[in-house]
Amino acid sequence: MTSADVDFGDGTTAHSTDGRFSSYAYKQPGEYKVTLTLQDSKGGKSTATRTVKVDYAASGYVATEPFRLLDTRTTNTPLQGGYARIVNLPNTTSSVPDHVLSGGMASVVLNVTVTGSTEDTHLSVWPSGQPRPATSNVNVRAGGTSSNTVTVPVGADGKIQTQLNSGNASVIVDFVGFYQPNIGERFSPITPARVADTRTAGGPLGGGQTRTVKVAPGGPSRRRRRGCRSSASCVVLRVGPPGG
Repeated sequence: MTSADVDFGDGTTAHSTDGRFSSYAYKQPGEYKVTLTLQDSKGGKSTATRTVKVDYAASGYVATEPFRLLDTRTTNTPLQGGYARIVNLPNTTSSVPDHVLSGGMASVVLNVTVTGSTEDTHLSVWPSGQPRPATSNVNVRAGGTSSNTVTVPVGADGKIQTQLNSGNASVIVDFVGFYQPNIGERFSPITPARVADTRTAGGPLGGGQTRTVKVAPGGPSRRRRRGCRSSASCVVLRVGPPGG
């Protein structure tokens, strides 16, 4: 063998003359097609391909004293619908003055408030560098105030993003804790996915009624939700009225 080339399936490649490669970390979860090509001294080539599945690392929760990351009211810079806003986090990659906590945090827990909206709308929060999810984190009526606790993975650049679907509104983001691998009770964040929407299936839920929602493998239906593990003992959900 005279050379080896690896295509990691995310646009990144590596070359080696002795077949040795350093470890590689993907920037976001998903399935990737990895291709290894070997070449010998006579020009002959051999190629092998394998699909790998990448997940977020299981982590434990670390609670902190709450502190504010963002308040657009104090800077008079309300969010405008359709435009993403970067939010810095208290880590060594994207530091927040007086609150540098850990460069190893995998996810953060935030209290997110939307107030003074010019119309009925919703807010989404997601890891920086990744596509905006179709799910919402906070739904709010025109002129109203609404808040929600949000758990979101940290982007590869150590930041998160937030975006208002439409209209204008002030946004307040408070930091209350984070998850980090190899400590505390384990938590495995996944890309947000909708598991129930009464607008499209089942119809409205009336007072006093109950409804079963499938969120993990088991029972009569074996269909597996994206990222859900069969060993999960509990889940973190955003439950609220329609809005996104």
